[in-house]
Amino acid sequence: MLLHTSDDCLHRDRTGVLFANICQSCASDLRRDKKPLLSLANEMWVGDVPLELQVLTLPERILVGRFFPAVYIVKLYPKKKGARSWATTGLQSGLRGNVSSYRLNTQDVVHMTDGQLMPPSSSILAATIGVTFVGPKNLPQKTLPGFLRVNRTCVRDALLWLKRNNPVYEDIIISSDRLNELPIDGIPDEISSLAKHSNDTSLLAEETDGYVPEPCANDDGKYLSLATFLRIDHQII
Repeated sequence: MLLHTSDDCLHRDRTGVLFANICQSCASDLRRDKKPLLSLANEMWVGDVPLELQVLTLPERILVGRFFPAVYIVKLYPKKKGARSWATTGLQSGLRGNVSSYRLNTQDVVHMTDGQLMPPSSSILAATIGVTFVGPKNLPQKTLPGFLRVNRTCVRDALLWLKRNNPVYEDIIISSDRLNELPIDGIPDEISSLAKHSNDTSLLAEETDGYVPEPCANDDGKYLSLATFLRIDHQII
């Protein structure tokens, strides 16, 4: 029997009997003598994700990736329907948005990669991430959400971990020059300078129907942040 041996998974009761915490889905499958879908035995468990990879934002994940199967289109718009201006105070709590992914023709970006040299050129971000503000025009593009930030130290630490632990990365050469092209901690120009604006709000209701919830308040009556509404389909590294 193979179990994930984290402190949250295994524990003993006062008599010394060992117990394992499992989810309802796995428990249901085991009661029916069925292999759980997301089990280690079904080759669907790779262990804990290390902190170096957990903290990566969307553009940072792209910068440490070896393959680029998708392009991500981010749409941001005012939480208040029919708004004629963006609230510059509490900006993040005044935004809603969604992220859509589309298949990317890898031949279109192959010239931006350089074999073993990593990270790839920061120009890869312009080819894989697009941002559109839908609504009023008075929003400064420098106020893009935090999940689009890049921290060069995080990128370097992730590459170092992958080089030590992942055979796909064992032969990479980590380029100081490429790392120095990246922001110390901020939104890359490749993302912010290409952000677009659209005042066509007619399709927003259709696009978000069914998967982006209406604004909801927490117990204090304050609206939840943009990050609550964004669901990003991260690629497996």
